Amino acid sequence: MRTIQVTDRQTIMDIAIQYYGSAASVVDLCIDNNLELDANISNGDQLLIKDLYPDSANADAADYLLGNSINVISLAEFIPTNVLGDNQGDILAINSTDFLGTD
Repeated sequence: MRTIQVTDRQTIMDIAIQYYGSAASVVDLCIDNNLELDANISNGDQLLIKDLYPDSANADAADYLLGNSINVISLAEFIPTNVLGDNQGDILAINSTDFLGTD
């Protein structure tokens, strides 16, 4: 395992997506770091990341995010609901100007 440092506004889910390419990997991340699923993490916290992808990971997505130095930060909490309407999905920043959205 290796240790990574949480950046400002990252959540456990963001870290799971960034390093394992899958939201499902949040369970592995929590187990490895002795955290509850709803635990709050803060800028500067240290988390353990597996050297090999867990079964729940999406290796292609993780390789892309890590290979392109993309820092995943969930922005859903910062966007007013009237912007998203009734079809709110997850919105992820992939850099300072581009966003990924899901329905």
